[in-house]
Amino acid sequence: DIKVFISAAGERMKAHGWTIKDITDKARQTIQSLTEKFPNNVVSVIEQASQASDENLFQMIDMSADANASGICLADTLSFFGEEEAFNFIRKVKGYIRKREIYYRASGDNAFADRFRRLRIEYHGHNDFGMASEAALGAMRAGAVWHGTPGNPAGIGERAGNASIKDTYRKANRFLKANDILNAFKPSFAVNALDAAFIKATQVDPHSYGPDGENANT
Repeated sequence: DIKVFISAAGERMKAHGWTIKDITDKARQTIQSLTEKFPNNVVSVIEQASQASDENLFQMIDMSADANASGICLADTLSFFGEEEAFNFIRKVKGYIRKREIYYRASGDNAFADRFRRLRIEYHGHNDFGMASEAALGAMRAGAVWHGTPGNPAGIGERAGNASIKDTYRKANRFLKANDILNAFKPSFAVNALDAAFIKATQVDPHSYGPDGENANT
């Protein structure tokens, strides 16, 4: 996928003198030009999504649908979320997208309603407070595709890193099958051979792992 990064943090907008219209107009232009060549592979990455006001966040979602993006990636850039916060956040976004689809469907604009319907919801978190795997799990529970760091099972990334595929899998294995987890990972960043091999090879007994995902037998 081609990712178009958009800042949603109000403080950053103020610091740069940006308005929400400045950001959405520029992003719309960029996404539309890309979707002409890659109609099914352009994703809006909303940075600092966890800090954004609902008004700004929803305007960015509307813009993404209007520009015919194939998905939105919601980034908890500063690691605000734990499992339940991420779960509730994704549910809120999914609920908004569903309402917009219903609205346009009822008004007879099926083409625009379909743009909301096709939006794939991805989640990308950071590990500054050690909660990245829990937050990724919450997002997956709410129906988001977890967007990890490509080719990086350990979760190594900027600052404290991102969610570890290994750690997230161990936690998710309590209630998700390996193939379900692979299907959740795959659409957002194409799980590479190393990641997929780890997930398929670790058909662990969920009862052998404690609540924090660590092996209870060691």
